[in-house]
Amino acid sequence: MARGHPAIGLYSNRGRRSFCGVYVSGSCRSGGLGFELRPPNTPHGAIDNPQFLSGDVRTGDVRSRANSMKVTHIVLFVVMVRAFAAGPADFLAWTPNDLKLRQKALVPKMNEFKQAAENLGDFGNHTAWLAHREADGEMEIHQKWADLMFVVSGEAALLIGGKVVNARTTSPGEIRGTTSTGGEKKVIRQGDVVQVAAGVPHQFLIPAGRQITFFTMKIAAQ
Repeated sequence: MARGHPAIGLYSNRGRRSFCGVYVSGSCRSGGLGFELRPPNTPHGAIDNPQFLSGDVRTGDVRSRANSMKVTHIVLFVVMVRAFAAGPADFLAWTPNDLKLRQKALVPKMNEFKQAAENLGDFGNHTAWLAHREADGEMEIHQKWADLMFVVSGEAALLIGGKVVNARTTSPGEIRGTTSTGGEKKVIRQGDVVQVAAGVPHQFLIPAGRQITFFTMKIAAQ
């Protein structure tokens, strides 16, 4: 289920649709989310694998069939992928522990704006990133990329839309500003999935003393 601003999607984990692309699993309260990437037609048994899902995600229970006959799958579509650079059977996975370790490694790498990011892979029509922020960011517009973000830990207010103040082009297709007027704020937290369409202004606002870490798929605009 999606809700909110028409240019973004904020999704819960109650959907039961199945796609090739990005699969999210794990327990938010016991260590975060894990992510798997599979191209179309790659054989897999996630839907019937009792070990695929376990634990409790913020918006609802997720249990394996070993624990319950009622299974809630978190299966999220990102993009149809042609090929991957590494991994057996064209498969890549980041476990909750992988993301936790990478988050820890990003903290000392933060810049003067208290932000750091790691490029996890470039797959041609999309890229994967892990980002960590401990302070407000600039207003951003990505004209050539949509963002699909999975909040791994923490929380932030996401200012969406409006007219960008002090807009400037930092590189082809990339615009930054100080804020926007007429935008809408949405609070996002651990376990949330957020889609921001290409060309839509958005800004992370981090409460004092807090942080947000999120896994992002940047998907080429059609």
